[in-house]
Amino acid sequence: MGAAVQKQGCFFKDAKRRVDFVIVLKGKSLNPLVTYIKKLEEFGLELEAVKGQTVKKEFLLIHIPQKALRHFAEVYNVGRAERGRQDGKPLFRYVYTTPISYIPPKEKGEFTSSERVIIVNKLLENASYGEEPSEKGLSRLIKVNLIEDAYPLHDGPIDEDPLAYANDRQLLFHHWAKLGLWYKEMPLDMIQKYFGCEIAFYFAWLEFFNYMLLLPAILGTIVTVSNVILLTTFPINQIFYVVVGYDNPLVQVVLLTVSFFSNFICKLLEEKREQEYVDSSNMQRINPITGELESFIPTYITYVRITISVSVCFFMVSLILAGVFGVAVYELTIAIAINISDVDFFRDNGQLIALGSGSILQVFFIKIFSLVEIFLAE
Repeated sequence: MGAAVQKQGCFFKDAKRRVDFVIVLKGKSLNPLVTYIKKLEEFGLELEAVKGQTVKKEFLLIHIPQKALRHFAEVYNVGRAERGRQDGKPLFRYVYTTPISYIPPKEKGEFTSSERVIIVNKLLENASYGEEPSEKGLSRLIKVNLIEDAYPLHDGPIDEDPLAYANDRQLLFHHWAKLGLWYKEMPLDMIQKYFGCEIAFYFAWLEFFNYMLLLPAILGTIVTVSNVILLTTFPINQIFYVVVGYDNPLVQVVLLTVSFFSNFICKLLEEKREQEYVDSSNMQRINPITGELESFIPTYITYVRITISVSVCFFMVSLILAGVFGVAVYELTIAIAINISDVDFFRDNGQLIALGSGSILQVFFIKIFSLVEIFLAE
């Protein structure tokens, strides 16, 4: 088994130490990275340089031993949370459960693949390769073209194995990531174990969001059925009557509610790039835990930025509402002015002129607001 895994490239040459991270070197020489490699070794990481079998490139394999793993797990507060599993027996549980549902949570002190990758990635980003404070981190090495790429490895093959020997990747692929399993429960514990807390939180939120969509779905179904049942036939002369604006105003209410609801939820789901946000600061301090010099943003600056952001958001929302109200007032004013006009052409086409000019005004406001939004985002 070890030889097979070694052949897949998941282990070092000794077939004992697993590869937690891979760095793709830019050239065939390690000289520009001597300082960086020494810093990684000081952190306790073990490295091995190998040549590619399918591509002519040099790779640097990285393994984190258990001792360093436990130490930096405490430093970075990774792997402390224990996963729980529901022990209840809901009705018809056998219908939507999968073999993953019966896998027990990790034991205390055990580190998952994603937690190992998180710790190694933090060490790679904190290791310096020069004397300047800015000469630090794997991302900057890639940016200055000293390293071509870096990535963690998957746990192993994806072909289906017996359940007792299957890795996490195989379990997720064959018992979750298939269209035919849409009605099965979501294996959040296994997703957290393999992909990490952020991805697991996303799928947990997605599951909850789908549950929340049940109410709009039921409401939409009721409106559609009622529209069919209460279908009314209008004579031809009433179809173009200005008072008959829409046959079922409930549809507009449903569409408006779902539109605001979906946009609000999607905005809350946007990823927070906290580390990049902190690294953008020019202020630095000594980390009380690691003793390393790190970037930080004072609390008062964060509060000021939040206040400005919230104020701008409220201003933009107020501006949009004012624009909508202004267009409505404009259409009403134009309609009244046309009705009292002495020109027959205007009176006969008053509704069309009011709606057409109002639509053009709406497009104008939308374009202006889009430009303002792009400017603020940049």
